[in-house]
Amino acid sequence: MKRDIELVKQILSNIESNDTNNPIFDIELKDYKPQRVYYHCHLLIDAGLIEGYVDRSIGGTMRINRIYGLTWEGHEFLDAAKNEKVWTAIKDKFTDQSISIPFSILKKLLLETFYELL
Repeated sequence: MKRDIELVKQILSNIESNDTNNPIFDIELKDYKPQRVYYHCHLLIDAGLIEGYVDRSIGGTMRINRIYGLTWEGHEFLDAAKNEKVWTAIKDKFTDQSISIPFSILKKLLLETFYELL
């Protein structure tokens, strides 16, 4: 499954909007199948942007066990990505589907562009 940076942004926004201190046990996003969302949650945990657990069954099916919230890095990334000028500038550079940018570089570019606009 390919990474979807738009989905990443939506997941982070969804988690940030959780105003309770309770863990999140599911994230439903219109236009995305649950397994795609769960896979991306797993990637976000692995990247250190969210805290939580995603379980995988023997057959490979994933489900959210629990998500506690964004990490500091997750907040930093989302703050930069929320700025539409920054988000559009970065996305425009990488609209060609043949280019795959490492996430660490995307995060760095987002933050650098965000701070340049301040």
